[in-house]
Amino acid sequence: MNKNGFSLIECMVYCVLMATIMLIWFNGVASFTRLCNTYAYHTNALSTVYSALDVFARDIRKAPHAAYLWPLVTDTAFIFTLPDSTSIGWECTDGQLLRYQGNYNSVAQQWSKKTKSLILDTIQTGSFAFNNLNQENMSAEIRLVSYGKKFSRMSYVLR
Repeated sequence: MNKNGFSLIECMVYCVLMATIMLIWFNGVASFTRLCNTYAYHTNALSTVYSALDVFARDIRKAPHAAYLWPLVTDTAFIFTLPDSTSIGWECTDGQLLRYQGNYNSVAQQWSKKTKSLILDTIQTGSFAFNNLNQENMSAEIRLVSYGKKFSRMSYVLR
């Protein structure tokens, strides 16, 4: 350094050094932000899956025991009728988990009045399994593959 100030070389070295440090700093901040956004997205997605499993468990726990009150039972859909004649149905189709509620006519095998709710729209596969443990107890299980992870929830039909 001379007495009149910095030389052009010293100023250029300083600018290059500061630019390099700032580039490293901003790259680190951008990487950290991407990581936080990815983590938040996956946490939200998993929370949605667990909420869907809880709604399924709630419905199954109020389902009837009598087989004739279950007019449709397959590995991708089921419908049961409650004592107040309201029907509840679940279906896994086209990457979606759907819940129906309304009036199901088991003779015509169609809904006469229903509301349709999209419970989950990011599943890769979904299926249901039913098991009669004995004459009085039955279990229903939902199996989902979503976000590359397998989820399942078994619920028992309660008296």
